[in-house]
Amino acid sequence: MSKNNAMTKKKTPFSIFWHKLKQRKTAMVAGVFIVLLVLTAVFAPLIAPYDPFKTDYSLSMLPPTLIIRPGPMSTAGIY
Repeated sequence: MSKNNAMTKKKTPFSIFWHKLKQRKTAMVAGVFIVLLVLTAVFAPLIAPYDPFKTDYSLSMLPPTLIIRPGPMSTAGIY
């Protein structure tokens, strides 16, 4: 066995993939974007603590008023 063969590192399919991925900036940006989307989905209950199924949709059809109603939709301001 020669010294050169013993010193070379065996390349696995993952190491080849990772090396090619690091060379492409667009792929890295897309990968970061996908990771951020997954993290947003995982931590969604902490980011948006209001239940979307408890929304009172009857209020959405009312005309604009200066009355600010209490509740989760009050962050929208004027109804």
